[in-house]
Amino acid sequence: MSRTESRLALTTQSSPFEVLFRGDLVVYIMSFFLVTLLFKPRWTASSSIDDELIEFSSNADASIYRQLIFIALFLTTVVLYLAKRGVRMPRTISLLQLATISWMLVSFSWSDQPAIAFRRAVLMAMVALIAALLLDVMGVKKAFKTLYLTFSLCIFLSYLSLPLPYGIHPGDEIDVALIGNWKGIFFHKNIAGAVMGAAVIFFFYVFLIKRRWRDLGMLALAALFLYKTQSKTPHNLLIPSLACGLTYWYFCRNRNGRPAFLIGAYMAVGLLALIVTMNWDVVERVFNDPQSFSGRVAIWEVAVRYIIDNPWLGAGFNSFWGVHSADYVTSRFTLAVGHAHSGYIEVLATTGIIGLGLAVCASILAPIRQILFAPSYYAPTYAMLASLMFFFIFENFFEAQFYNIDKEAWSILMITVFITRLAYVETQAEVHAERLEYKRRGRIQTKFARKVGAGNSAGVHPGARTVG
Repeated sequence: MSRTESRLALTTQSSPFEVLFRGDLVVYIMSFFLVTLLFKPRWTASSSIDDELIEFSSNADASIYRQLIFIALFLTTVVLYLAKRGVRMPRTISLLQLATISWMLVSFSWSDQPAIAFRRAVLMAMVALIAALLLDVMGVKKAFKTLYLTFSLCIFLSYLSLPLPYGIHPGDEIDVALIGNWKGIFFHKNIAGAVMGAAVIFFFYVFLIKRRWRDLGMLALAALFLYKTQSKTPHNLLIPSLACGLTYWYFCRNRNGRPAFLIGAYMAVGLLALIVTMNWDVVERVFNDPQSFSGRVAIWEVAVRYIIDNPWLGAGFNSFWGVHSADYVTSRFTLAVGHAHSGYIEVLATTGIIGLGLAVCASILAPIRQILFAPSYYAPTYAMLASLMFFFIFENFFEAQFYNIDKEAWSILMITVFITRLAYVETQAEVHAERLEYKRRGRIQTKFARKVGAGNSAGVHPGARTVG
């Protein structure tokens, strides 16, 4: 073999990392990571799942095994990312998102339990960075493949767990309303409902786009499991979420329909505000009743009292319940609570107005803007993302999952936010490349037209060739 041939062979050989990126190993790593986030089964028998929920909420970072898994995944992800992208900002995460995570990290400095707050904030940041880096390496197409695999695993494993002792809420629950509700591999039927609701939305759009019977089958399995959880919030949000995405798809599939969608969205928000204003006495009556929303109003009242006293900084990341909450409780019921049952109130109580403002801008307003102003020919993809965003934005009003380490609903919302940004960045790059190509072709046509014009002025036929 000649020196030139050997040099060519060396340059055409694939490195192990290139082979890995071309294959699906990164997809499997990401799927394992997501299943790890979602899979929190109830391993031991208990006569009160409420006691377990309190313990689980108060010690979300207690599992040494999960911490070791996250550390190993984080180190692996950093190596993969540096091998693929080098030292640069990942496309999936914005500066605003980094500012939000940084604020939550530094909030330990004013917490009364700084060690706990710092450890939990680091875990939250680590989980977010793992997802952001892996998604950047994979790209949008493989990201959706990962969601397909993850939701499929969750559905199949949940059905397989039903004959086991803890696949269904047992008959010795203190809260009799839980008895017989399906929860599968998840810790509680509300968590199962949130994940299955997201799976229904995902497979609904996959079926509409691909028209495959297997996707319809997965949709039916997810819908049945969601129904059997009897989880109220996902049930009530599913149809509006699908309607939001389908409306976006219908109006935003071409540029002419986008203004109509935006005007309709503004009118819907205005109409909702008008209805609330006209029925303010009903709103006051609901929020003055501690038993409203399954007792959540009484829990919110405890957090709001603290927020009024500490509006700007909060108590420090995940450092309110069990630390400051005892000074603001009004009943034995709220004394035993481990979280605010509202993601936004929880973030406001722990990181203050600044933290909540950053979080809402980074994970709600920015993705919504990217969806609204995305290229029209990607409307089906963004319709799915719009439905998932709608579902989890409103789900977080009633469950404390927003920026909460590795909670299930936050994990899926976080992935949705990162995929939305990645899709937006990739589509904007495509649009920019198309514009450059259009300009290049325009310049070529202009030069050709000038030559033709020069030929015509010299009495040369437009179709004739000139000799240099």
